[in-house]
Amino acid sequence: ANGTATFESAGNSSDAMIRNLTGSGSLIVHNGEIAGLNDAALASILEHSDQKLNKNSTELHSIGVTGLENLGLYGGVTKFDEVTAPFTIVSGVLRANNIRVANDNATLSGDVKLDLGTMEITSRANMTFAAGREAIVGATPELELSLSGIAGDLKRDVNPAGLSTFVGMRAAEQRERAFESQK
Repeated sequence: ANGTATFESAGNSSDAMIRNLTGSGSLIVHNGEIAGLNDAALASILEHSDQKLNKNSTELHSIGVTGLENLGLYGGVTKFDEVTAPFTIVSGVLRANNIRVANDNATLSGDVKLDLGTMEITSRANMTFAAGREAIVGATPELELSLSGIAGDLKRDVNPAGLSTFVGMRAAEQRERAFESQK
């Protein structure tokens, strides 16, 4: 990783200097990885959905948060070639917006906010899986991810609505094709 930054501050204590810190810069990471986020999880999610479909399950193919954990979303790593993250610091709060990390399996795009005084982090990102030949018109295999809390004690949250819609529409198309082939 490398980067550039310019910043300034004033104050009569380290806390005051952090609260008054302003500046900007850019961080560039080459050949990086995000540990604990599996960019290849779509395959196991679709396999799970197909198993339900093959058992003639009548339940809606929704993906819950627990299901995502069980299907390997938080295992493995997401590797990327390069990401550039421009950032600003205003009143001791660092913000990096429109960060985009991509590889052949998925694209993450989002932003991060770090309060340098409290070390509280707030981050949100959309993770869009590359569907390839599984693509469905009108649905995107996408998750909304968020992290928040104090550095070292972050809580993660996921909204699987977009992915659930994609899996449900894919299952409906598979059922329709199976029905049409029986005619």
